[in-house]
Amino acid sequence: MPRLSIIIPVWGKLKQLEDTLLSVLENRPDDSEIVVVLDEAYADPYHLKDEIRFVEAPRGAGLAAAINQGLLVSRGPIVHLLLCGARVYEGWCDAALERFDDPGVAAVAPVLVDQGRPATILAAGVSYGPGGRIRLLGRGRPTAAAADYQRRIQSPHLVAGFYRQSALSSALLFSPDVGDRLTVLDMALSLQQAGLRTVLEPQCRVAAAAGADCRVGPFRRSLELERFFWRFFPRGGWAVAVLCHALVVLGESLAGIPRLTAPAQLAGRLLGMLRIGSHGRNRRRMGRPAPCGETSPVLAAPHFREKSSLRIDRPLDAAKLR
Repeated sequence: MPRLSIIIPVWGKLKQLEDTLLSVLENRPDDSEIVVVLDEAYADPYHLKDEIRFVEAPRGAGLAAAINQGLLVSRGPIVHLLLCGARVYEGWCDAALERFDDPGVAAVAPVLVDQGRPATILAAGVSYGPGGRIRLLGRGRPTAAAADYQRRIQSPHLVAGFYRQSALSSALLFSPDVGDRLTVLDMALSLQQAGLRTVLEPQCRVAAAAGADCRVGPFRRSLELERFFWRFFPRGGWAVAVLCHALVVLGESLAGIPRLTAPAQLAGRLLGMLRIGSHGRNRRRMGRPAPCGETSPVLAAPHFREKSSLRIDRPLDAAKLR
């Protein structure tokens, strides 16, 4: 059994797949497997099927469904999600894997650096404020400053992250309900809600192009952010959350006036408010009993290198991926 599964969801970026695969194949650690989830046909011109497991996902299924399809077939107790277009370096995952010695760690965020300026941070993880504001930590700062964000991180960036397999299956997989941009943050906050932690590993670095995450229009972006806010409301108390959220929406609207996007943003926010009761459903989802009779989530405590003690608390259910 491999100790690490590297899952690469293509997610509409087939042209960037080979650059990512080349860097992974050149630098992959021993005892690892590579799973590529395809949402379109791939000719495999370099005959990599003996080194890589190619898995088909339903066309247009979205990022969350592609990730879940990869999780379904992966065998490693630690999984590394890596989007197409990202590039890795020699020994990039060594320090990140060591962080899972701590049984309370469910996810590890690498430092995402700019491919054109590898000494510059794109994101030293992601934070999510009580009002729903998302921050890319350390953006634009030198990589030497990455450790400054250890205490503020709440989620890996969408482009790259390491996860404990048993924690993911306990958290009911990656949710397609929040949109592609927010599915990783949704998982991290769900794990945090369950008492598990995401940590930053400054010595683990992954390179990506600036703007490598999903780009959507102002209406859809605001709609998804508003729905997401109510999904995890309240954070920091009801009064604080409502006040902070009002300030976030006001700031977003003022910033959209010169770009003529304010009307679309406000419309998205108003429509998103229809999910005002979704936080209760989300909390019940996290506390739902597992099929084996346990209450999720349950974290497998021993380190993944102790293979005799490894167990997956909730097996992945193929029916949930359809």
